[in-house]
Amino acid sequence: MRYFIKFLICVFVLASSKAQSLEDFNLRPGAKLHFKINNSTNFLVELLELGDQVRFVWYKNGVRGFDITFTPEAVQNAVQQLNHIYGMVGMPPQKYDQATSVFFSRKLFKDLLSRNDITFYPYPEGLEKPEKIRLVSDTTWMTKKIQVKDEKTRKYYRNLDVDYLMLPAYVCRLSNGNRWVVLDAEKFPLILYMKLDFEIRLEGIE
Repeated sequence: MRYFIKFLICVFVLASSKAQSLEDFNLRPGAKLHFKINNSTNFLVELLELGDQVRFVWYKNGVRGFDITFTPEAVQNAVQQLNHIYGMVGMPPQKYDQATSVFFSRKLFKDLLSRNDITFYPYPEGLEKPEKIRLVSDTTWMTKKIQVKDEKTRKYYRNLDVDYLMLPAYVCRLSNGNRWVVLDAEKFPLILYMKLDFEIRLEGIE
C-alpha cells in the first residue's frame, strides 16, 4: 500500500511541476520568444497581442521584419500555416484571417488531440499542397526562462540570468516522417519545434 501511495505522490509532483512550468512560461503580450533556425540563425518573436487575435513582430539575427496579425477567425479555425514568409523584411504590417504561424489554430490542436491524424497546409503552396500530421506521443520540452538586465547583454546574447522550464507538449509527425512538437496549451498551442525544408526550435522565453 505504501508503494502505491508513493507512486501517487510522484505522479502528483510531476503533474504539479508541469503545471508550474507552464505557468512560469507565461505567454503574454510583451514576451519575447527566442527561436533558432537550422541551428545557426537567431529568430525572435515579440508578442504584441495575445487574446482573441494574435499580433507579433519578428526579428531575424536582430533585423526587424514586420508586424503580423492573425484575426480571431484565424486563431480559432485556420488550417493553413505561413511558415515561409520570414525572409521578407521591410514590409508593411500584414493581417491574415485564413492562416496562422508560430501557433497552431485552436481547431487544429483540438482536432489533433481528438482524432490523432489530421490534414493541414504547412507549405507555401497553401491549399494546393495538403499534408497529414499524426499525434505520436506526449513529451516534455526543456526551454530557458531568460531575464535580460540591459541592452548590451541582449545584443550579445550572453551572461543572461536563465532558469530552465519543463513544458508539457505533444510530439507529432508529418507523412514524410518530419517531427513537430506542439505546446500542450489549448488556448495558445505554440509550435516548439518544426521541421519542413528547414528546422526551427524554441530555445527560450524572455
